[in-house]
Amino acid sequence: MDNFADRLITLGKEKNSRVIFEMGPVPGAMPEFYEEKYDSRGAMLFAYCVDLLRAVKDVVPAVMFNRAAFEFYGVDGIISLAMLTRYAADLQLPVIINGCFGGSGDDILKYAEGCFYGDSGSSGNRMYADAITVTPYAGSDALKKLARLCDEEGKAAFVAARPSGVDAADDIENVKTDRGELLYEVAFDDAGAFGEAYIGENGYSVLGTMTVPQPDIVGLRNINRWGIALVCAKPVDLERPETYGLFYPGEGEGEFIVLSEKDIVAECGAGNADAESVAGVLQELAEKAEEQRLAAI
Repeated sequence: MDNFADRLITLGKEKNSRVIFEMGPVPGAMPEFYEEKYDSRGAMLFAYCVDLLRAVKDVVPAVMFNRAAFEFYGVDGIISLAMLTRYAADLQLPVIINGCFGGSGDDILKYAEGCFYGDSGSSGNRMYADAITVTPYAGSDALKKLARLCDEEGKAAFVAARPSGVDAADDIENVKTDRGELLYEVAFDDAGAFGEAYIGENGYSVLGTMTVPQPDIVGLRNINRWGIALVCAKPVDLERPETYGLFYPGEGEGEFIVLSEKDIVAECGAGNADAESVAGVLQELAEKAEEQRLAAI
């Protein structure tokens, strides 16, 4: 099957956008209209997110669903998430599920297969995800199998390293090994090697990265072994040149900015916002990001 990175890069060029919209409904952030019209939380979530997907489908090359934000609503949220991945697929929008999946042994593969296939016995229960986010600490064997699975099925996985940018010395990302190396650096660098055998036509592998704008990550990247870089940014970061080209010099095709629904709603200047307003602000930010990206290359 086609390499996911190749598909994402193609869509980025077609839509002239390197911005991915992360959806994660926040209680109280949805317009009151949805609460008034729908009796169940599941119906309310689904209707609101469907309107968002319709509004942004021509603005972004892919959407990301924050699994934790949907799980907050319990079973209603999980069912809505599954249905929304199918709806996005029908709109021909690639879906990334942000769950930072981990665990021991083959747990990470179970997460992946659940997102990629769901219940194989019932198409109504399956997730229609094209990619997931994972931690780099699941173990070498599991990550190797994950890379092979993604290659075989045309999927992708993004390894999260310091996604919060936490500086606390006792944070797991900053724990040092006996050789004085930061744990996240070792895990991040080792995981990159597992994608080397699965490179697409554009030169990017099935294992990508997810982080925040921070220059110290640059030394951990190697263009010959890694896939797409997802940079989780805030609107204010789009004004900073260092946000762009952190990992890929030249044309910068391999970096995509992730903007969250929460931050976009805040940019609208109110406690909540309708789908059209969100899409309008997102369009403005995507254009700004593209201008800055071109200026940086």
